[in-house]
Amino acid sequence: AVAIERRRPVRGSRSTVGTLSELLDHLKLLWAKVADLVCPGCDRPVHEEGPATAAAAVARLPKGTKAILGFELAVGDGRTAMEAAEDLRTAGLARILVDGRVEDVAADGSNLPAAGAAFVVVDRVIAGRTSRTRLVDSFETAFRAGAGRAVVATLGEGAERLRFSEGLHCAWCDRDFRPATPNLFSFNSPLGACATCHGFGRIAGIDWDLVVPDPARTIRRGAVKPFQTPSKRRHQRALVKHAEAVGIPLDVPWRELGATDRRKVLQGDGAWKGVEAFFRRLQKKIYKVHVRVLLARYRGYPTCPDCGGARLAEEGRAWRVGGRTLPLSLIHI
Repeated sequence: AVAIERRRPVRGSRSTVGTLSELLDHLKLLWAKVADLVCPGCDRPVHEEGPATAAAAVARLPKGTKAILGFELAVGDGRTAMEAAEDLRTAGLARILVDGRVEDVAADGSNLPAAGAAFVVVDRVIAGRTSRTRLVDSFETAFRAGAGRAVVATLGEGAERLRFSEGLHCAWCDRDFRPATPNLFSFNSPLGACATCHGFGRIAGIDWDLVVPDPARTIRRGAVKPFQTPSKRRHQRALVKHAEAVGIPLDVPWRELGATDRRKVLQGDGAWKGVEAFFRRLQKKIYKVHVRVLLARYRGYPTCPDCGGARLAEEGRAWRVGGRTLPLSLIHI
C-alpha cells in the first residue's frame, strides 16, 4: 500500500496518472531497487558476474562434463593475426581452440582467423572434479585478458558455449547496460526518456486517415486528398499514370484495394516515389508559411514506433519486476 497526498495538481503536456498522483516517484524507486535486467536483444537475464559466480555456474554442470575455459579474442579491425599472436604470447597464453581441438598458437598467427574471434584457452576443466579455487583463478585470468568476458565451451554430446561477463553486460549480444537508477525509469529525465519521442509517447507525423478521408473514393476520383488542389494536380496525374503502368486499379474504392496496392501508392514503387515522399519534400520547405498551413491539415500524432507509447527508452523498459516492465496501466492516462 502506498499513501499519497490528495490534491489538485497543475497538469502539463507530460502529465500522467503516475506523475499527478506521484505514484511514478514510488515506482521509480521500487524498480531501481528490486528490478531484474533482461537483455532486449536476446531476452536473457543479465547479472553482474564475477569469477566466483562464474565458477559456481560451471560447478553446477552435470558431474564429469569436460569443458574448455577461456575467452574470445577479436582479430581484425586494426589488429592482424600476427599481432594477436604476439599479444597472447606476451600474456602467457599460447593455446587456442580450433574445430574442437586445442592447438598452440603459431608464431606468425597462421592458425588464427584473419578476421573474427579466436577462442583462447585458459584452462581445461571437469565439472565436479576441478577445484573451486582453480576455477576462480582461471576465470580471473579469462576476465582480465578477455576485457571482462569469459566463455566455457563444453565438449562431447550436446556441446554448448556458456558466456560470462563482469558488470552489466550481455555476453550474447555484446551490449553494456547502466546500473538501475530512478531517473532511468522517468520519461521526464533525459536519461530515461525515449530518444525518438522525447518521453511524450507520440511523435508528430502524418495522419493517413486525413490524407485518404473517404475510403469510398477511387484513385481516379481523388482518394488522395492532398493531390486534389489546382497546384497539386500534377501529382494526381503522375499517380494515375503510374497506377495504369503497374496495374493498380483506378476505379476501385480505396477500401477495396489490396494492401500491396495501397502500400505502393503511399510508400512508392519504382518510378513513383509515393505520397510519403510528397510529404517529405514539403518538410524541407517548412520555412514557408503556406507549406506549414498545408502540413497542419494532415498532421497527426501516431504512437511512437520505438517505445510503443511507453515513453521510456529501451534500456529502462529492459528492467522487470515480477516479469513486468514498468506498468503502463498505472502510470498512463
